[in-house]
Amino acid sequence: MIRLLLAPATHRDAIVYLAQASATGPPWLAIALAAIATLSAIGVALAPALVERVKRGHTSAASTATPPAPAVEGSVDLVREALADARRERDEAQQEAKDLSRELTNAHREIAERDVVIARRDAQIEALINRLGGGSA
Repeated sequence: MIRLLLAPATHRDAIVYLAQASATGPPWLAIALAAIATLSAIGVALAPALVERVKRGHTSAASTATPPAPAVEGSVDLVREALADARRERDEAQQEAKDLSRELTNAHREIAERDVVIARRDAQIEALINRLGGGSA
């Protein structure tokens, strides 16, 4: 702004034009900043994966040198027991579902048999009513 005030009147218009045109900066600067931001975003996105890979590389080398700690083996055993319990519970639940399905099928069969018996009795009662002459038909 100070340059603008000190510049001769003939150059003021050119300076104002340049100041307005470069308010966001030169195009190469915008492109460079965009490229840096993109590379930074990629680096941030890949950093956890790289850290895990490095950790795995160190742990695999360390695990061949030393046996696993007893706490780790105990944890693995606990997980195995939990999985076995979950499988047992699943098998029991499946068996119970089969049993309940079988009971439901039997109940439906009994209901159907009772419906047949009721229909026969209704027919017999209707036949008796008709024979006695009290039929409404």
